[in-house]
Amino acid sequence: MASLSCKRCGAPLTVDPESLITVCDYCGFPNVIGGDFSSEQVYVVPSQPREAVVNRFMEVARSDPQLSRFSDVEILEVSGAYFPAWYATLKASVTASWYTTVWEQRGKTMVSRRVLHQDKRVYSRRVFLPAKRRIPSEPIRDVLASYTVKTGKVVTLSQEDFDWEKIKLEFLGVEIGRLEALRIMADKFVDALRDEYRGRGESLDFFSAQITDTLDLTLLYVPVWTVSYVVNDSVYTAIFDGNDLSCVYRSEPLTSTERIMRFSMGIMLSLISGPLFAATATLAGFESSLLFLGMLGLAGYSITKSSIESARVEKA
Repeated sequence: MASLSCKRCGAPLTVDPESLITVCDYCGFPNVIGGDFSSEQVYVVPSQPREAVVNRFMEVARSDPQLSRFSDVEILEVSGAYFPAWYATLKASVTASWYTTVWEQRGKTMVSRRVLHQDKRVYSRRVFLPAKRRIPSEPIRDVLASYTVKTGKVVTLSQEDFDWEKIKLEFLGVEIGRLEALRIMADKFVDALRDEYRGRGESLDFFSAQITDTLDLTLLYVPVWTVSYVVNDSVYTAIFDGNDLSCVYRSEPLTSTERIMRFSMGIMLSLISGPLFAATATLAGFESSLLFLGMLGLAGYSITKSSIESARVEKA
């Protein structure tokens, strides 16, 4: 362990050698102590304080049509952290060709022919990459992704006049550096463009993409708050964007009415699967009807299974 001093108030910092940013226990100022960049190159989306998160959760609970039916909602834990992510605007020059099939009427018959399409253009897109190799959950990734389009106030870690003390959130470590982030983002951008062109037709004839420019590469820390709460002796979770307090994810208890409806739907699908299988076999053949029966059975199983689970998921 190494002993350092806070750059703002001079209080001692006890840090882990692998830490990138350590928050001062006295004034809340985040100190950059590692990495290949300075505090002027790291940006932070300001977070709302814990009290605001609690109030927002209670507001969501009261306004939700299902959750508001429960009178014993109790907050178990509220925790927040700053998650790091790289953001950049990438430009790519794309040349591509692909085939589609068109059907034409010729006399009394329909004939098909393959048509070759060609395209050449430049794409510009805002992309992001979590700076940690493992993101705990999909909702947190959704919060990070939203900042490719969100605009608002950000501060640098060198801004000492910001009221850091009222937040004191943990800054999670950066595991992906600048150069690696650029390479990964470029590869993902090219892969996404290739998939888009593949979706335009039956087959992709040719595809080439070259990254021509990278703009505004930024390491941004985004605040995420998690609220754990208890209803009927079971624990559920809600996740909030720490800046605008939008609820991006929450698990909720199922009411008795919802359980009965889901169970009834599952039973109904099971009862009608036999007659539907017979009808489909007559009209479309045995193989098609077997596939249809499998899909119907899976749907019935999923709905019935959901009726005995304790929670459902709401996403933004």
